[in-house]
Amino acid sequence: QPWSSRGRIFGLPRDVSPVGLLYNREEFEKCGVNPSEIETWEDFHQAGKRLTRDLNGDGIIDTYAIELNDTIADQFHQMLLQRGVDYFGTDGNLRLEEDVVADTLAFYLKMATGPERIGAPFPTLAVTTQAMADRYLLSFFTADWRLGGFRKDSAIMSGKMALMPLPAWERGGRRTSTLGGTMMSICKSSLRQDLAWEFVKMVYTDRRSLLTVYEYTALIPPVKSTWDDPIFQLPDPYLAGQQAGAFYVSLAPQVPPRIQTPFSMGTDTAMGNVLLESCRRCREEGIEYARRIAAEELHRAAERIRRQMERNPFL
Repeated sequence: QPWSSRGRIFGLPRDVSPVGLLYNREEFEKCGVNPSEIETWEDFHQAGKRLTRDLNGDGIIDTYAIELNDTIADQFHQMLLQRGVDYFGTDGNLRLEEDVVADTLAFYLKMATGPERIGAPFPTLAVTTQAMADRYLLSFFTADWRLGGFRKDSAIMSGKMALMPLPAWERGGRRTSTLGGTMMSICKSSLRQDLAWEFVKMVYTDRRSLLTVYEYTALIPPVKSTWDDPIFQLPDPYLAGQQAGAFYVSLAPQVPPRIQTPFSMGTDTAMGNVLLESCRRCREEGIEYARRIAAEELHRAAERIRRQMERNPFL
């Protein structure tokens, strides 16, 4: 679906990108938090209060339960997709002003700022490993490919981490989301379209190629017939023997649809600004007004995005 528009398929997918939570198993156990008892986001929020601590009594939080960015909308977008809602509908219409979007943002704000805050932004690049090793953040939204990155970049945490499904929005609800997405297309201007198509099929549908990619990157193939391969049952040393492949394969059928439009990338950027302003206003006006603030900031963003859409002569 991400690579389809108006009834046309324009790309062959490279991945499925199911998302779980990668968490610090040792710290969860130390705080008496059992992931198997966490079913909903409200459950996680309550447990996160025990995980979020000032360790030295100086009044500054040293450990947060989860990564929640306040300037980039990646985590918020994953939580919204989990509810079956994207920024745009299949008809291309913007959905930012729907109640479900404001409700999701208000709950996100409660976890990301205010007196019940349990999350903090996730540092990148060179400080990632240090943040994990220092227990600054204890859980991370982790698509399959991101686990491959953690294995490489944060090898010091090997044997200390584990995976759990995302908490659902309601009991019995979807326990995963999706992040990222790679595809390959063939240009109409190509002089060798038939040869290009054979190449695409070789690297994107060949079983051996796909399993080799999984072995090195943790990327679950989009070709379902590969999911019964024994490689997905292998224990993962980074997860103290947990079967990462089996975990992600079990989540893959639940991955929510993601709608791509020519304005999706700009909307991602706009949502970062919505988060920034919403968090600022919640700190100044009070977290009890989060739902109203969320609706107002989403409305402002929607007006700006629609003005941009109206300037496009092709849509």
